[in-house]
Amino acid sequence: MQMNVSKGVSYGIRLDTQNPDGSFIAVWKDTDALNHRQATGQPESVQANMIQVIRTNMNETVDNLSRITVYVEHFSSAEPTSFTLEMTNFEFLNYRLMSAQSQGLYHSLYLTLNLTSTISFASALKSIQVEGRLAASPNALYVIYLIDGSTI
Repeated sequence: MQMNVSKGVSYGIRLDTQNPDGSFIAVWKDTDALNHRQATGQPESVQANMIQVIRTNMNETVDNLSRITVYVEHFSSAEPTSFTLEMTNFEFLNYRLMSAQSQGLYHSLYLTLNLTSTISFASALKSIQVEGRLAASPNALYVIYLIDGSTI
């Protein structure tokens, strides 16, 4: 979806599914990527792999979504907070997934970051920069996998 929310507030997008009895079940968590997003005051494209978000949040797959809630939030203040929110082009995309086919030899580079008990929770990883050179024939495929536990 395309969002344009005033700078100075935060917003979030929450989705629910519905039980046969009509009650709603949240498929979101307060900590997922669609919640507590800092607004930029500029148009932005919000995209998420909903299958992965729901599986991470609920540890299961959901067949359909029944309700969307969009919220705006701001820290507590005695003064009213003005804001604008524009949501356009809301759609679920169904990208076809293709596995990478290896036609012979391949090369791999693995970077593993493990948190150990010696790392302070006050520490933060700001960035990783990897440089390399890829020698391949024309039309070669390359795939980048980001793996966190059992999530790719």
